[in-house]
Amino acid sequence: MGVIAATFAGAHVLPGAGALMAIALGVVAIPTLMSLYARQTGVVVTKPAGPRSRRFLGAMLIVLVAAMVCALLFKLTGVDPLWGLAPAMVTFVATVILGRRYDDALRRETREAGSSS
Repeated sequence: MGVIAATFAGAHVLPGAGALMAIALGVVAIPTLMSLYARQTGVVVTKPAGPRSRRFLGAMLIVLVAAMVCALLFKLTGVDPLWGLAPAMVTFVATVILGRRYDDALRRETREAGSSS
């Protein structure tokens, strides 16, 4: 998921149709990854289960949107395209770290919801 998020974040600095192609690949990769994850773990992740997982998901979305805006600003201002790697890498790291915490929170909240019913 970190690679997909980094692709979204850094795609804007790619020349020509490269950005559109990278984003299209990312859009296709997300449901594929979710399906594989569900098959491997038996857990379907469609939405946060409680307040903690919702906060982690929100934080990941904020990082992704900020990185995409940053990369787009780099492109519009004519900054060297290599600078687009910076928001992509930040997004990758944040997605990996926050994603693991999101998974932990989701599992905990799902378990708690199941035991209280």
